[in-house]
Amino acid sequence: MKNNISNDSLSTNVTVPVRLRRAIHLNDLVLFKRIVKNNPEKLQNPDLEDNGNTSLHLATKLGLQEIA
Repeated sequence: MKNNISNDSLSTNVTVPVRLRRAIHLNDLVLFKRIVKNNPEKLQNPDLEDNGNTSLHLATKLGLQEIA
């Protein structure tokens, strides 16, 4: 059976704050640093679904001292 899903429908635009949070959840310091280096203005990125906490708040909450 052929899959009718096009490549276009599989690609999505993931925002920088979401990518930062994913890097934190993965504890991927290299990825986190690369995202911040290319998007320093996005470091202050309150997440309204998490009481307005930023990515740095999340890193601290998860005990990731290298990132926080």
